Amino acid sequence: MSLDVICIGNLNIDVIAYINHIPDLDESIYASNLTISPGGSAANTAVGISRLGLKSGFIGRVGADPYSQLLIKSLMDEGVDTSHIVVDNTGNTGFVIVLVDRSGVRRIIRWPGVNLNLSPLDIDEEYIRKAKAIHASGVKANIAYSIANLCDRYKLIFCWDPGLIAVREELNNLAETLSKTSILFISEAESKILTGASSINEAILKILDVGVKIVAVKAGIKGSYIAFNNNIHYIPAVKIKPIIDTTGAGDTYAAAFIVQTLEGKDPIQSAKYASVASALKVRLSGARNIPRREEVEKFIKNIL
Repeated sequence: MSLDVICIGNLNIDVIAYINHIPDLDESIYASNLTISPGGSAANTAVGISRLGLKSGFIGRVGADPYSQLLIKSLMDEGVDTSHIVVDNTGNTGFVIVLVDRSGVRRIIRWPGVNLNLSPLDIDEEYIRKAKAIHASGVKANIAYSIANLCDRYKLIFCWDPGLIAVREELNNLAETLSKTSILFISEAESKILTGASSINEAILKILDVGVKIVAVKAGIKGSYIAFNNNIHYIPAVKIKPIIDTTGAGDTYAAAFIVQTLEGKDPIQSAKYASVASALKVRLSGARNIPRREEVEKFIKNIL
């Protein structure tokens, strides 16, 4: 099977509680709504890529429990190839508990489960070499290193969303992986943790200096920063109401950016399209309420 993008990382059950405010110490409150749905950053991006018109696959692990088939089926139903998902009988499927307040701000608790057992041995070289791009999200640094080397060997686009797991490593320790990274997706806070910088511009320049080709800094309601060729461009967020839930907005952004890049758009064009896609996502609850291509293009047409 020939795929456009293979996503590698976590596959979880998301439990999302919608509340009026974050409870104080020892305070008990009611949720106004609660949803239980499939999630996981890399898996969300795989779904987004499929919904936006390209063929995607997924590499990851689920536990040998009742949730595993639900998660696998959720990807299959979206047209995502699941042939390289491992059902791991040594532990449980990952869970994420999310508290979302009235403004859409989140508090997140993660139970990784067998996601932590993902290893370089799970990365099938013959499988990924047939893709155009590989997107890794939330994986351990040694796994990202292995993927980056494979992408370098086969001249594939390597996209990486390191998350807090990897950015706690010193920049120098990740330099070889970053030097082989085509597109780095990172939050504003993560970029400063990774580099020790006090400003977003300083952080971006330090990341570019180790060899990343394109840096995409996700800055929430402020928008995003796109940097390449030692130039930094600010892309304002698309203003949209209501903001119901930002869960999965960053994964949607990454999916849209990757799709546009593979379709020949430049980084600024890709970022603007991704900003629209992520804005449409936050109007709805749950990480997988990702807009389809026709929704994004209809919105763009209406605002021009």
